[in-house]
Amino acid sequence: MNNKVIACGKLNLTLDVVGKREDGYHDILSVFQSVGLCDIITITTDCRNWSIKSDSTVMPNDDSNLALKAARAFAEKTGFSRSGMEIDIVKQIPIFAGFGGGSADAGTVLMELNSRYGDPLCMDELDELALEIGSDVPFFLRGGTCLVSGRGENVKPIAAFPDCHLIVCKPPADFSAGQMYSLLDSRVIEKRPDTNAFVAACEKGDLKDACSHIYNVFEPLATELCPDVAVIKDIMLSNGALAASLTGKGPSVFGLFDDFGKMAVTISRLLKKYKNTYYTDLRV
Repeated sequence: MNNKVIACGKLNLTLDVVGKREDGYHDILSVFQSVGLCDIITITTDCRNWSIKSDSTVMPNDDSNLALKAARAFAEKTGFSRSGMEIDIVKQIPIFAGFGGGSADAGTVLMELNSRYGDPLCMDELDELALEIGSDVPFFLRGGTCLVSGRGENVKPIAAFPDCHLIVCKPPADFSAGQMYSLLDSRVIEKRPDTNAFVAACEKGDLKDACSHIYNVFEPLATELCPDVAVIKDIMLSNGALAASLTGKGPSVFGLFDDFGKMAVTISRLLKKYKNTYYTDLRV
């Protein structure tokens, strides 16, 4: 049995790192937002072997792939399709870019398998399984606009971010999460987002107020490592973006617009220098 499912990426509309845990992970406080950058996943169950493939030359096609980890974990937990599965991913979410593509694939695989086999796992059990696979994976069991805290295990849906136009742009650099968190640990964080004010603005449906509270604590570090981050932000803001910020640990930058024409002009200007520039949408 097989069918195609969609795995949507995410933005961090705010991202604060509030401490390092004894287990080596970090505690965060962040607003995650699903976006229309999506991978297409085909899962074939009850196979003789386990395998994963994709059209990407960068994505791992072995047991280190989070989607395959999710499938194996589900089978071990439930007993369904323990003989094997085949997973085929068409990658459209940029890799190593801050959009959570691997975690999105894993969360989507868990939800699809649970639905396919009649919901043998409750949400608490899915959350536990998701967190074993990766810190961001619990969010992708839900999607939408969520306040995420702890290592990533606390996921609370909040009022949807107000509708707007969205551009994302990935400069020619790749950051690993381990690298960025390690470097952040050696610094004093001088500026942090006001997450409570951001959530309150979303509850009021006030786009401009919400945009005024968008910030990511990795931004100064990402800008040092990749000066294109500042260039992209400047192009977005100087052409009418209400906000422009880093997503995840970077290096990708997103811009939010209330005017389609200004957004279109900005895309045109970015594409002259950065080929990995996309117009996408927010997903609720």
